[in-house]
Amino acid sequence: MTPVEQVRAAIAEYGRPAWIANVPFRVVREVPYAVIEELLAGAHASQPSMEKHQRVASFESWLEQNAGAEVTVTDVCDRLGISVGHARRFIADRPQLLSKTRRGVWLARNPKADRVASK
Repeated sequence: MTPVEQVRAAIAEYGRPAWIANVPFRVVREVPYAVIEELLAGAHASQPSMEKHQRVASFESWLEQNAGAEVTVTDVCDRLGISVGHARRFIADRPQLLSKTRRGVWLARNPKADRVASK
């Protein structure tokens, strides 16, 4: 398959801009810029992956439903399929859902129930 055919197939399958991640850069360099512009002119827009967003939303709702459950970084990694660094960022970005109890352990919270209880 020629470089132009590879680029054309990737643009047809993945759309714009996701095609570039599926073609090696050495192949893209072999295709003239004018040809790439022509192929992209009629290309459809690529759809973002909603799988990760759905996993995060379902885990956040699980945290709210299971208020009082203890959660570790490993639990977050396993449930969301992310690395340890991203799991720590997930925990740090959601103080309303997770409060630290001791080293490496967070307590799941339900912010709506917390607001009702504080009134």
